[in-house]
Amino acid sequence: MKKIITALLIAIFCMATIAVAADNNPDVVLEAKIQSATIALDKNGHSYGRVIIEEKRTLSGIAYTDTAPVMFFGDLADKAKGLKKGDTLKCIAQRNIYQGRVTYNVKALM
Repeated sequence: MKKIITALLIAIFCMATIAVAADNNPDVVLEAKIQSATIALDKNGHSYGRVIIEEKRTLSGIAYTDTAPVMFFGDLADKAKGLKKGDTLKCIAQRNIYQGRVTYNVKALM
């Protein structure tokens, strides 16, 4: 009986951890100045776009500016062809963090 309860508690903990991790990448509204913009083809011949933006961040009370890549795929890559350095990017994007670096995948242009 004790083993069953322990196994059940472990299963509940694992499910709760997965549920919390699933909503770890929220959608955000981006409005930032473009530092560089590139449209290219991937190895399958599909176009994609990569835009580098400046972001203001704060760490331990110290404000600084950092860059972050914003990626466009599919039809959005074709719409992003008009973007160039100095423009203001306005979009809805999914924010991802991998090994401490922030990236964005665009879901819609505004």
